[in-house]
Amino acid sequence: MSLPTTNNISRWMFSEERLKLTPSIRLGMTEEQEMEHRQAAATLIRLIGTRLKEAHKKPLPNTQCISTAMVFMQRFYVFHSFQKYSYKSIVPCALYLAAKVEEQPIKLEYIIRTTALCLNPNHGKLDKSDKKFEALARELTKNENLLLQTIGFDLYIQHPHQMVIEWGEKMGAPRETQKLAFDLVSNSLHFSTMCLRFKPQTMAVVCLGIALKACSLGVEEQSEEGKEWWKIFDPELSFETKEKITADFLATAGKHKNFNRWIEKPSLENVNSKQ
Repeated sequence: MSLPTTNNISRWMFSEERLKLTPSIRLGMTEEQEMEHRQAAATLIRLIGTRLKEAHKKPLPNTQCISTAMVFMQRFYVFHSFQKYSYKSIVPCALYLAAKVEEQPIKLEYIIRTTALCLNPNHGKLDKSDKKFEALARELTKNENLLLQTIGFDLYIQHPHQMVIEWGEKMGAPRETQKLAFDLVSNSLHFSTMCLRFKPQTMAVVCLGIALKACSLGVEEQSEEGKEWWKIFDPELSFETKEKITADFLATAGKHKNFNRWIEKPSLENVNSKQ
């Protein structure tokens, strides 16, 4: 698959003001309600992915696939409303498409059955010959086509996960710090709309910076190259912008009761006070 150009990436960057005018908000949702729906959709993606791994005893779909599905979902709801398209219908097609894009294809029947069980644990096993199964398969295929049209068949997603590991190693950060930064990147997709506002390099710097502070690791503002450490990775990012994104991310994501659930210790409490 061809790598994205700068135009491809900037196409999916939206201003804070633009994200306050999404179809869901224009139809009456508050910003908080829309964020709750986005978080619920991301939680369902994560849950379906976990159940698929457990059911088939395979490490797939992996973090890359789950993250791609979340980005597809986040982009979809910039142009469509939750009122018209329930996330319970869009999530399975986002994961189904992401699995194909990341070369981890999942059978349609597995997606349908696992989604049904996640939404209703008492749901019996759906047989492929059941009319309900056939209806769900048609709906998923229809929604997948709509999703593809919405994202303009732009399927390449660059994630910050590998960046924080590589950059953390370059800076000599311990594995614990790299793992925390990795978890923060995943949670930036899950609990915020940062992937719609900032490029992957910026979020990698922000999450790595939070992890370094949370682990009480002092970082020299100037590197051996004479630059602020993050400018080696994101040359255009200013100190003021980095700090504002950090504060916004922690304020938005930190409101969710499960924000720390997928993050291993150390705790992120009082990170802002260390800045």
